[in-house]
Amino acid sequence: MNPSHPKNIEIKVTVDGRLVAEAIDAFDLDPAAAQARSIWFCESAAGLHHQRLDLLDRGIILRMRAGAFDSSDATVKLRGSQPPQLSSTWQDKFEVEGDWSGEQKMISASLTAKIKAGVIESAVAEGGCLQDVFAGLQTRYLSEECEPPVAPAELRALGPIAALKWKAFSVDGLSSDVRAEQWAVDDLLFLEFSLRVKFRDAKDAQQELRQVIADHGIKIGNQQAPKTSLVLRHLAETSGDTVAGAR
Repeated sequence: MNPSHPKNIEIKVTVDGRLVAEAIDAFDLDPAAAQARSIWFCESAAGLHHQRLDLLDRGIILRMRAGAFDSSDATVKLRGSQPPQLSSTWQDKFEVEGDWSGEQKMISASLTAKIKAGVIESAVAEGGCLQDVFAGLQTRYLSEECEPPVAPAELRALGPIAALKWKAFSVDGLSSDVRAEQWAVDDLLFLEFSLRVKFRDAKDAQQELRQVIADHGIKIGNQQAPKTSLVLRHLAETSGDTVAGAR
């Protein structure tokens, strides 16, 4: 049986637009020291054609991250307001954690696989095949456990997003190390600060992280939303399909 809440929580605070440069300066983040990656998401091609984000609306996120050397990976993520309904076969294969962005408290379950260098880039190129990325356990889960099944051959890649990820660093006023990641695509720019804590410490940690960012002179909006949803909608709209009602 799934627990009512996960043991671990990832706290996220996002700044966007012109505040990104201010935040990078305030926290002395050196872009040259960050890990650069390209990120793509996958959505149902049929859904996009009919102005929908079918997978996102079902709480399914398919992500591909291409980086240097052995840092490329693909993730099947389930995200919703309730614990994911995973059968006994899959409970020990997914990593479950809370996903808190402002007042939005979600629960995510992730199945991630390492991908050989160059495979993702080939799969998203013209004539490429996403089945080369989502293989093995991931394809099995998507085809056998999802209803209706998700077929990689029927997906469409959206991206790329230019990402910079900084190693975890300590900040005065926080008991846990902070991670930072910047996403840039077209005219959208986000910088997300995050930390992972135990559930019992999550509420205090969320307040502390917001306070530390504010103490560095960065104004944080009260309405925080997962950057994945915002970017997916933007990518769908600019790819030639107009998506309405995406969350």
